[in-house]
Amino acid sequence: MEEVAPEPLPSNVEIFIDADIPREDEILDIPLSNDLIEVATNRANNEIRIILKRSFLRALAEPTNRAEKQLVRAIIDGASALYGAEFSTSELFEEMMPNDDARFAHLFMARTHADELSDIPQKSTTLITDHDSYNAALGIGAAVALPGRHTINGKKKSQRSLHKIVDVLWERTRDQLRIYNRSSLIKVVLQNLEAIRADEIVWERTAAAVGSVYKNQSDVLAAAHNQGNLRNRTSLTSRVLIEMAICECPPDTGVTSGRTDYLVLIGLVNTLLLAAYNSDAIQYDLVEPDLEIWPNGEFGIPNNFNDTVLVPYQQGRFADYFRRTAADYSKLFRKNEGKEVEEVFDGEFLKAWEVEFGFSIKQLLSLEEVLIRKARKAEDRVVDVSVAELLVLLRAEGLDSSASEHMLESLVLSPRHSWAAPPDGFTLRDIEPWHFGRRLSMIRRPLLCLSGSPSSSAQITYGAGLVHNAFSFTVTSTHSGTMSERSFTSMGMQKWLGGVNNKNGTEFNETVRQVVESAGLRARSSVQMTEFDVDGMGDVDVLAWTHAGDVVFVIECKHLRFARTVGEVGEQLRRFRGQPGDDLYAHIRRVKWFTENKLDLL
Repeated sequence: MEEVAPEPLPSNVEIFIDADIPREDEILDIPLSNDLIEVATNRANNEIRIILKRSFLRALAEPTNRAEKQLVRAIIDGASALYGAEFSTSELFEEMMPNDDARFAHLFMARTHADELSDIPQKSTTLITDHDSYNAALGIGAAVALPGRHTINGKKKSQRSLHKIVDVLWERTRDQLRIYNRSSLIKVVLQNLEAIRADEIVWERTAAAVGSVYKNQSDVLAAAHNQGNLRNRTSLTSRVLIEMAICECPPDTGVTSGRTDYLVLIGLVNTLLLAAYNSDAIQYDLVEPDLEIWPNGEFGIPNNFNDTVLVPYQQGRFADYFRRTAADYSKLFRKNEGKEVEEVFDGEFLKAWEVEFGFSIKQLLSLEEVLIRKARKAEDRVVDVSVAELLVLLRAEGLDSSASEHMLESLVLSPRHSWAAPPDGFTLRDIEPWHFGRRLSMIRRPLLCLSGSPSSSAQITYGAGLVHNAFSFTVTSTHSGTMSERSFTSMGMQKWLGGVNNKNGTEFNETVRQVVESAGLRARSSVQMTEFDVDGMGDVDVLAWTHAGDVVFVIECKHLRFARTVGEVGEQLRRFRGQPGDDLYAHIRRVKWFTENKLDLL
């Protein structure tokens, strides 16, 4: 305002705000109104007094910045009165509020259990830094008998060295973990995971506003992506750290851990994961098999694949997610109409879920309700509850003993004599942190029994936000088919996943057909090769041709799962090399047949 004012004021301006603030449960009952604010000025004291009426908070609970615009205008009107002359406000508004999404205050009613936790006091987040990984790598070369600067060439030699590095980092992590008390360390990590999740929700809820307040959209996306990467990296390494700590930390002795101890440990875990990812990149021939080891212990492989493929891929995925989150902003202000489980999920899926886990999704939601209520009552997002009390609470919700026992069996992560040794019925893939869909991960088992098996006298520790996130992720990713079939044991669930992926593939074929037709071609989807009297060659996902019939397109459609790691990217690329037996070979055979039998298409 000083920039557009005719002359400076003789002294500072004081702005006083009086607000008629209703109770939270009354806000949405206040009638909508444009009469939100009153302004009064005192020129003698250079004072502006703004009165926010009850309708102001009601206007804040809307998807646009109507209330904030009135507040800004009230300040400008008050300043104009002090100056004794009006001045243009258009430039000011364009600078501060270029559209209806540019806002700084967000007010909406709780829609999920995660929202219900938002009023519990929360500590600030601790995020991993590159320095934590640099410190973890110190002396790695000497530890694998390669002190100083070395370049290791060749696939087998490079992988052998990386495997040794993984072993050294695991030994360092294990030795550190044996210093700290189990409960102390795990609760420090859980508190930070809860803070990270709360921070993530704020970023999701304000994506539209952030994109509107700042002019440089590429900078906004870059900053949001960078912050998201730090949160994801810290969350992953923290969850893995808990999985290790519950097995390796002493339960009754050990020192109390703090923030610095925690950063040292996630630096070790992060560097261990980096070594594993590097090994996968070499294994799948994504980079030249050249491993560099520097005198300070850092190590690395050529980063051309990371720079030209992986990073742009992840940036593109994040940009889609960020824009989708921004576009969904107005949904936060709609009344959350609850639906029955049967209205949301297919009956076949509900049956497959219950066979796999021994309890229903409705019972899982009851468990979540009990755990969230317990956290709100304790006013803490990290909660201890005895197994005996939990069983009583579940029984009060109508859960029978069989369902409760299966929940403890499926959702509780218990100590083992060694993290590196999977228990009976599980494989190394269920614990190796560079794989997703692990059956012994914290996402699958967010309830922690720190003292042993979950008997009635044992105690369960959990992070309430993590529980909500874990349950939601497992249910939605299973229902949508994005979870791998090898993450489950029952034939019913494996059949469901195969069926839903086949359905998704058929629907994707039809989407591609519509896109092809919009380009001016004629097309059909899911064309069986038996129509051409050819057996054993499956079907063509989309067969397209020009109206003149002089050009034919034989199209293979693959709607791929999001690849989250180097190994998953490598595995997808490996499946589509056109080698005998892979996912592209059958299509190449069909193309070859069409090429050799052009007349049969007429």
